[in-house]
Amino acid sequence: GKYCVKILTLFLFFSCLGIGFHLAQRNALENDEIFSQYSIQRLTYAEILQGKIPEGNNFPLFYVSQKLLFDFTRFRLDPNWHAKQDICNPDAQMWMRLLPVMCASIAITLIFYFFACHYNIWAGVLALALALTSPMVWIYWAQARPYGLWLLISVCQLLLLIKGRQSMIIHFLLCLTTPFGVAQTVIAALILRKRYLWPMAAPAVIGLLYYVQAPRYLFRVPHPAFELITGNFPLERIILLLICAVWIIYHWRNTKNHAAAVLLAYSLASFVVPIFIIAYYMVQNVQGNAGFELSARYFIFLTPLSTIVTMLVWVKVWNGHASNIWMRLHLAQGIAGVLALGAIHTWVAAQRLLV
Repeated sequence: GKYCVKILTLFLFFSCLGIGFHLAQRNALENDEIFSQYSIQRLTYAEILQGKIPEGNNFPLFYVSQKLLFDFTRFRLDPNWHAKQDICNPDAQMWMRLLPVMCASIAITLIFYFFACHYNIWAGVLALALALTSPMVWIYWAQARPYGLWLLISVCQLLLLIKGRQSMIIHFLLCLTTPFGVAQTVIAALILRKRYLWPMAAPAVIGLLYYVQAPRYLFRVPHPAFELITGNFPLERIILLLICAVWIIYHWRNTKNHAAAVLLAYSLASFVVPIFIIAYYMVQNVQGNAGFELSARYFIFLTPLSTIVTMLVWVKVWNGHASNIWMRLHLAQGIAGVLALGAIHTWVAAQRLLV
């Protein structure tokens, strides 16, 4: 029952916190994390809110949140760590990564809770398994950068999208976290249309104002470029999604499938964003070691999307074939294959994180 789901959810949340803090302690602080923290310590709240952060992402939500946390705990980085790599300090690793660990743990827990409540406990377990077999979740679970916060807000947006709703608060949070949050907000509003177009206007405009004054850098595209996308939305999930989408589209008039159709449309539009960016920088043709290399983490919003849309579409097709044992057998094989491949990729990532 619902009481059992709530108990399991609470247990899962604290388990995720334990895993996150373990990752935080096992991995040395990277230069990017230290650089961000020095920016936070040096700047005032007003300067952060004005977008004067000396990073490619000058959107203020993560940095303001971190500064509030550090002012409350009175934590400060050692000045001697500036521009250094792989700093091991238990207190710094804990306090700097507290917010990302909390955010990532809540995001994972929300995915389980949503599917367990709206479908059944086994749907929740499968959704949890998909989340935990996503390597990007593990890599950025405990990193003192905006990714954990971005994961959480993206999960909230997607779960609201399934319900056919959006929140202006979520729009603002996304548009204050990353430039891609503006794209996520616009895509969601355009798909839901009508009453959601105007509420997204103010957050999107504010996000664009931050983007306009952000520092500009050259980027080069790694080879193969498609791994920038499949690193977040694995190929096996794309294949399973396409197979299930055929059935969803064929039955799109069924109101029970409306949420899946909406999320499929959102997924298709979301893929346009990284494809456009990759194509743009390929045309720029930055040579040698000039600029920075595009990283899969810039498209990490595709990771929660890959989990939630794959689970939603799969469970819709599963429930639509209650009397077809052969179809259900194929569906079970499909999700088992996706989880097995995801587990292999995640194990490789976890080995590097837990050495």
